[in-house]
Amino acid sequence: MILFFTIIASVLIISNCLRANQVNASSAKTENVYYKTVEVEEGDTLWDLADRYMGEKSFSRQEYIKQVKELNHLSGDTIESGAYLMVPYVETVSEL
Repeated sequence: MILFFTIIASVLIISNCLRANQVNASSAKTENVYYKTVEVEEGDTLWDLADRYMGEKSFSRQEYIKQVKELNHLSGDTIESGAYLMVPYVETVSEL
C-alpha cells in the first residue's frame, strides 16, 4: 500500500510541477505544493486536514477536501483514525 501511495505521489508531483510554484506578486511569496502520506489521528476530519495542510492561497477548503477525496478514492466525508491518506501540503517560501 505504501508503494502504491509512493507511485501515486510521484505521478502527481511530476504532472503538477508547473502548477506547484504559484507566485503571489503582491506579497512576493511562493507556495509550493507537495504530496505526502499522513496517518489519520483520533478525532481528525477532512476539514482538520485542510486547515493543517492547504496553505493560504493554493486551495480553497472545498477544493482541498475534494482533492483529498479523489486522491484516496473516498466517496464520503468520513475518515477513520489509523488510516493513511495521501494529502497535498503547501510550503510558503519568501522571495528575496
